[in-house]
Amino acid sequence: MLSKWDVQNKKHNEWLKRRIDTDLEVGSKVDIRAPDYVWTVGTVKLIIESIKREPVFVIHYDGLDSTTDEVIFKNSVRLAKHGTYTLRNDIPKCNSKLNNQVQNLPISNKQITSKVAQSE
Repeated sequence: MLSKWDVQNKKHNEWLKRRIDTDLEVGSKVDIRAPDYVWTVGTVKLIIESIKREPVFVIHYDGLDSTTDEVIFKNSVRLAKHGTYTLRNDIPKCNSKLNNQVQNLPISNKQITSKVAQSE
């Protein structure tokens, strides 16, 4: 008979297998945890395979510009199947629309004045 620990360990290992997507290819959507611990949707842009190492992915954060792209190992805890975390309502998620608005804020007073003049 399995102990309580063995049962929990088995459930955890099954969950890990479901969390990690083994069939990723360029263009696949994934959930990625940003360095600030917020989950967001990303797209695999490039897969770098090596003989002695696990694959490395270049991930583009959807809704952001390419300067935020990140290189991450395939088995990283920051990477999960699309929807594993971003479809949950009980954890922080990134609002990419808000991030886009913040990234596109005017930098100078001249730009602010120009935008106000254009809107009038």
